[in-house]
Amino acid sequence: MRDSFLLVIGILLVIIQPENLFAQYLLGTLLGVIFYLFHEWAHLGGALLSKSSVAYPEKVLSPFIFSFHSQANSVRQFLFMTAGGFGATAVLLSAYLICLPDNVWGSVALYISLFLTSLTVFIELPIAIWTLITREVAPVEIPFISRNPLVEKISGGLANMRRKLGSDPRN
Repeated sequence: MRDSFLLVIGILLVIIQPENLFAQYLLGTLLGVIFYLFHEWAHLGGALLSKSSVAYPEKVLSPFIFSFHSQANSVRQFLFMTAGGFGATAVLLSAYLICLPDNVWGSVALYISLFLTSLTVFIELPIAIWTLITREVAPVEIPFISRNPLVEKISGGLANMRRKLGSDPRN
């Protein structure tokens, strides 16, 4: 519902073509958010298509729409989920490059989309490659939606270090 509302507002603003500079920055930012959500919904679509186990956030304002259960799903399911997001990013980035106007809101939307694409390339792609090489699904659970064993291991290690050092590491 939230994401549909954002999409409708974005479409209406594109139709209106605001001339006000603030409204143009707002529209460009909104199109960047829509780019992100399109990517995430495509990840979820790939996960559901492969019948993956996922968890959903309890709060509507969560920036994430789901969490993939890495331990409960297979490599094939992980690759389906990953391919959905990668495909959506490629398609929408291509559409943005071809269709966005050369104005303030078009530039803002494109810069945000390029930034998000770089996150996909430098964070998600290595995880996908690692999974292909090792044939093991990396822990990709989203903290606060579901348990991530890697995050728990790191936080446990940091807690142990803090106990060994004492409560104030400066002493």
